[in-house]
Order: sequence, then C-alpha cells, then structure tokens
Amino acid sequence: MYTCAQCGILACLKEEGGNQPQNCPMNENALMDECLARYHEPDNDEFFKVTAAIEGNGSGQWPRLREVAGELPRPLEAGGSG
Repeated sequence: MYTCAQCGILACLKEEGGNQPQNCPMNENALMDECLARYHEPDNDEFFKVTAAIEGNGSGQWPRLREVAGELPRPLEAGGSG
C-alpha cells in the first residue's frame, strides 16, 4: 500500500526523484510509465487543460464549489427538448 499522503520526502515533486521511501509508486517503473501514458490520453489532456484554466482564473478568488461548477454541463432549460 502506498502512503503518499504521509510522505515527507516528496521525491515525486523533484524531476529526477531519488531518496523516495520503499513503498513509493515512483519505484515501480511499469506503473509510472502507464500513468504517464494515460496522463497524455486525449480525454485526460483536455480535462487537465480545462481544470488548469479554471484554477488559474478562480484560485484564491472563488469558493471551491464555483470552481467545480464552472465547467459542469448545464441542465436543459425547463420545457426544452433533450
């Protein structure tokens, strides 16, 4: 089991890594390669671009709910066609 939330080393934030705990997912090359490949899939790429734009526009200014709701699909108008 990974304990990333309790990690004080934060090797994942360093480009070259190093000195990470034994149970760090960065020690598993196949897992990291798969994560990076999925990170760049078209759907994920678009998601990260949109969320970065929202964060850039509203961080520290908007409540978290507004940031989240900012890009949710709008419900259909009452009586509108589906």
